[in-house]
Amino acid sequence: MRKKILKSVLCLLLLGSCDSCLEKGGERLSLYNESAQDISVLLGGIQTKADMDTLLPDIDTLNLLYKIPKGTLYNMGGVGKMAGWNKIFEYLGIDTMRIFILATDTVNMYDWNIIQKNYNILQRYDVSVEDLRYLNDCLYYPPISTMRDIRMWPPYSK
Repeated sequence: MRKKILKSVLCLLLLGSCDSCLEKGGERLSLYNESAQDISVLLGGIQTKADMDTLLPDIDTLNLLYKIPKGTLYNMGGVGKMAGWNKIFEYLGIDTMRIFILATDTVNMYDWNIIQKNYNILQRYDVSVEDLRYLNDCLYYPPISTMRDIRMWPPYSK
């Protein structure tokens, strides 16, 4: 049952990716790729505690992979008509959502099992509702100074 709920929530995130689907007050998650390479973003890894498993999850209905060209903003979806991130996180009983950043070249070149085994990620963000609110629902890769207090691996460095 919980898996069906998670699928429904992530489907809502996808539906929210078009502006017409977002009503006034809706929230959306955007990621700016300010790097010199194309990146792939795995939106998933929903955990119940910040210190839970940080392994790279499988790509499936609950863990969606987005490809973001260098130098672009990508809207990964939004909450739309629902009450917002706070209500979604509360309803699901989670406090952290994991977002994994990978090089698209790596994703295209290697089998996902190898990427998981070697943990071939560029960055991982562990974001809470408070983080999303503080950053106005916008994340950056590479992380910018405003993100220095956000839980991430590797840790923020100038």
